[in-house]
Amino acid sequence: MSAIFCFLIREKEFIDAGRSILREYADIRMCEGKNEFKSIGAMERGLHLRAKDLERYRFTVVTREPVDRFLSGFIDRCI
Repeated sequence: MSAIFCFLIREKEFIDAGRSILREYADIRMCEGKNEFKSIGAMERGLHLRAKDLERYRFTVVTREPVDRFLSGFIDRCI
């Protein structure tokens, strides 16, 4: 999912670098640390936002079903 957002934000750079959404791995991401935040506070600091600026944002959370996530990781790493 990070690769999709990276592509949307930096489309020209992404294409010029020969990157592929399907081949962006966790350890070699083009936008690593540039469009990812662990908390709203970290996002405010990273993007130099004020609390008032957050009123313009809509927040969305995307989660995976835990069993599906476990099986996916197990198959990827163990099989």
